[in-house]
Amino acid sequence: MERLNQYAASFLFHVKEIPEKQEKARRENSATHIPSQDWTAKVIDTPTTAYEENHDGSVAKIYKIIKGKRLGFPDNIYPHFIKFTTYLSSQPLFSSAASQKFILDETFNWLIESYQASRINLELLPFLQNLIDEKTETRTFHFPVLNLIIEKPFAIGNCTFQFFTKEYFEQFYREREEEGNSKKDHDELFSKYCGKVFITCVAKAEPDKAEDLAFEEASLTMDVLRLYSPAVIFPTKIFKVDLDRRININYSSDHLSETYNGEKHIYLSMQANNQPFHYVQEMHNLSMQNGLAEFSDFIKNKRTDDLYKLIQHSISFYSFALSNPDLHLRISHLIMIAEGLLLDEGFVKGMQEVTKKRFSKLFFQSTSKQFQMFNEVLTSVYSVRHAITHKGNRKIIDTMKLTIFQTKLVELIRKLIQLNASIKNKADLITHIDSIPN
Repeated sequence: MERLNQYAASFLFHVKEIPEKQEKARRENSATHIPSQDWTAKVIDTPTTAYEENHDGSVAKIYKIIKGKRLGFPDNIYPHFIKFTTYLSSQPLFSSAASQKFILDETFNWLIESYQASRINLELLPFLQNLIDEKTETRTFHFPVLNLIIEKPFAIGNCTFQFFTKEYFEQFYREREEEGNSKKDHDELFSKYCGKVFITCVAKAEPDKAEDLAFEEASLTMDVLRLYSPAVIFPTKIFKVDLDRRININYSSDHLSETYNGEKHIYLSMQANNQPFHYVQEMHNLSMQNGLAEFSDFIKNKRTDDLYKLIQHSISFYSFALSNPDLHLRISHLIMIAEGLLLDEGFVKGMQEVTKKRFSKLFFQSTSKQFQMFNEVLTSVYSVRHAITHKGNRKIIDTMKLTIFQTKLVELIRKLIQLNASIKNKADLITHIDSIPN
């Protein structure tokens, strides 16, 4: 810890005023025609933090602007500083309570404050720990879900699917009415949330980290629900329900068209692409009886063993695959999941046959008709994957066999969840499967 504090202090020798770069005159382009407002006159002259990004969106440089002066580092120091703060944020002392951005920002603030005071009042690590303790609190987050209609709240894992009523927001306003808030402004702000479904999660950390933790939890909860969606049974049906923040489907589109029959006309055409999913209570109850309850308990009881992490990753990867309307690519993704669960690390030779054998052995006797039929299903989807991956050809997909494959893959993950009670890594899992009598 002392070495980290000393290394952090060494950056003080590199803090300096950085002159503003002279920007080149911008060429006129499409963006110059987008209406905008100038808020310069309303900007308050308080210390602000500014960033420059790399091409991949990561932070390349960070500055503190104080009374018109821009403080930072020489260009060659930034990579070392970013690497240092990234390392700090990964340490057990901070990783569960503070985001990488928080550690970056507050470490930089500590340097600037020390630079301006010409001395270090408190070493970095205790400074960060005190700040995290000060800002840590338990927060409840509500993440909007698109295209989902439910009858009443229900829980999956550590999260709850619920919706807000008009009465809820009315009560919220009455409790804050004495603060002088306008009823009209209140209604305009919250009316769009009435009846909208949210995934509600609770997390404890500094604000940014708490949001990250809650969103990870909400995402995993959404992934589990998607494994029990109609898209598994009906492969051609794209399940258009997901968290607002990560949706990859356009719910509406528009275009302009022109005609020149004597005089010019411009037409605007709009098209809706949403199909709300009515998740009735009977459907939820049936899903819980057919394995959803086991998935819910699985993601609720956090564990750190390798097999647990692999299963959790497979759940999220499966959910992602269900959003892909290209069934050929979806099959490739789903086969990757099966192979990731059932093949030894580094296994290459005979991947298809070994995966098929182990997959089938978990459910059927090798001498049974069901074993042979399911092998035919796996052979069919593998042939589709082989054609698109290695030859660029799109074979005709037998959607009935794809349905069997998709539903059986959910059952495979469920089976591994059950085995995870006693088996903690993939090597022991494979040993177990191979030891099943033929």
